[in-house]
Amino acid sequence: MGYWISGTVCAVFIYATQLFLFGSGAKRRSTANLTSFFPPSEYMKNDQRAFITCITPFPLTIAFIGILSLDKSFSTLYTKYLSTHCDLGPLLSSALSTAASVKIESLPPAYFPILTVVMIIAFFGWHLKAIFRRVEATVLSVSGIETRIHEQVSSFASKVLEFNNNNYVEVIKTITAHKKIDCVPLADELERSPADQKLAYQLMHLTRKDVGKLGIYCSLLEFTNEIFGLEKNDVADLTEGSRRWIFELISACVIYIVVATLYGLLAHKGSGYFSELGFPWPREDEIEVHMRDVFFFSASVVLPAILGIAYFSNQRYSDDYQERKALCMLFAVVLVVSFFLLVLYQLIFSLEILADQVKEDSGPVGMEGTNGDKEREVFGFCEFFYSLLYALVPSLVVLTTVMIGPRGKRTGEKVVAGTLVFGLGLFIAQYVYESLCAEGMKFWLHQCVMGALLGCTSLSLKAVFFPR
Repeated sequence: MGYWISGTVCAVFIYATQLFLFGSGAKRRSTANLTSFFPPSEYMKNDQRAFITCITPFPLTIAFIGILSLDKSFSTLYTKYLSTHCDLGPLLSSALSTAASVKIESLPPAYFPILTVVMIIAFFGWHLKAIFRRVEATVLSVSGIETRIHEQVSSFASKVLEFNNNNYVEVIKTITAHKKIDCVPLADELERSPADQKLAYQLMHLTRKDVGKLGIYCSLLEFTNEIFGLEKNDVADLTEGSRRWIFELISACVIYIVVATLYGLLAHKGSGYFSELGFPWPREDEIEVHMRDVFFFSASVVLPAILGIAYFSNQRYSDDYQERKALCMLFAVVLVVSFFLLVLYQLIFSLEILADQVKEDSGPVGMEGTNGDKEREVFGFCEFFYSLLYALVPSLVVLTTVMIGPRGKRTGEKVVAGTLVFGLGLFIAQYVYESLCAEGMKFWLHQCVMGALLGCTSLSLKAVFFPR
């Protein structure tokens, strides 16, 4: 128990350190993408940046948790490496060095996660910083945020030039006169770039202080409307969508599959601890069954919720009545689709049990199988009730996230609320089901954890890759 408490503290420390480092690295300054000249705080909206900041530390933190799952073997490897390969002569005498090595190897397991963090930072600190920078750049690139913002700023610059007969010098004179400044800064790397690219950089520079509150589109629209008279219909909001949606969809699916697979493979690590508390948990010999449950849960509960949210966010309605009517219809559609998939899963599961009973029983078996003196229906009230309870969860997730705020707004709050509905919804659904049909299982805790984890993952990916 002490090992995992210590490991959790170390994991939180690693996560918090990465939060602190986000956006503090040197800018890449590439002419291929204008966002490389600015820190994330100057081209991303506050809630979007906070969301990306919270997601970026997860890869390295999960890697550390994976190391902890190897028990203390990994830490022991590093302590032995320290005691046998590091030259402590300048610091300690030979006797003290040997005594220190013996002392390290005899420490309780709770100290090994701490030693692992200390030694990894000591020997590989700069490498880890470079890895984190690469992870940060990968998250921003794969999410498509930088590409969308680059295209958005470029479209504004092109439209401004079009309004001024493509006269870049006249545009700059107008801006300096209106803002009462001597000149508009331009990066040295862009001195020989085309006029639209230079103007795009300068627009980003002039509006960078307003982006956090308004977003890149609204800040640019407000600036260009004030000076050049651009209207909302003149420039499309490219930050709401992406031309690379297929690539982003594949990326989101791959990330979700990786997270779901890791959970399916590693969940059994907590079976000993939760069993001691009296709660059933997937065991190591049940990995195959657990993996199947995780992915069918994803298809029957998580997927309908995400598709429902995505569908509603892309619709436009003439008035509140039409919007409420459409929301009620969507609630019913998500409920029916999820219920159908859950019924299918329960039917397959029941048929598998029936097949196992056929192998065990020597007597004839019809639609009701027999296992000794015990009979079991292939699909009865309990399975129907289970499917109905679970189907309500994705419908409630859709309803909750839609009611929190307008499309593309309050993203972080929607993810948190949706995660709570996933977790608490499955907790309540499993608890009610067990109270009526399967008393004594106590499997609701696992369902709550699984629902919250996979729900949070799916909603986060939706918010990052498809923010509208």
